[in-house]
Amino acid sequence: MRFSVWKKGEKKKKFYLRLDDRLIHGQVVQGWVPFLSIDEIFVVSDRISSDPMQQKIMSLSVPPDVSLHFIDTSRIPSISDVSNGKNVLILVNNVDDLVKVASLVPVEFVNVGNYHKRGENVVNLTSFFTCSLEELEKLKILSREGKKVELRNIPGEKGKEIIDD
Repeated sequence: MRFSVWKKGEKKKKFYLRLDDRLIHGQVVQGWVPFLSIDEIFVVSDRISSDPMQQKIMSLSVPPDVSLHFIDTSRIPSISDVSNGKNVLILVNNVDDLVKVASLVPVEFVNVGNYHKRGENVVNLTSFFTCSLEELEKLKILSREGKKVELRNIPGEKGKEIIDD
């Protein structure tokens, strides 16, 4: 999937949202970043945004031509202020933050990748996605609201859309 050019050769700004409990790692950097032609990455996490050591570790794997930002959930609305023509990947590591971002930023696509909830009342939808029944319902609500919510670990795989049954 590549994206069309609009208005005299200018790329339209696009926001992509990914749920991944590991946030930045090889599948994201080597797979999703080039596949979506990402210019900027926002890691939305209250914990990571206040942990310089984790930020440094994560930043080591990001290509130098991709801008990387670490923000807490209170700054989610600022993501929409990215300049025109940028493809933006927003990474979150929990369903609640995913729902917040999806409600505040005009995302094109919600990608559900690596997420492994443990405990009672969990549902295993794929080998890379396990969530609570409450979290699954939140994802279905996003789908009902018109967001494309897709389970797909890496770009080359066929995705499975989460829809309300």
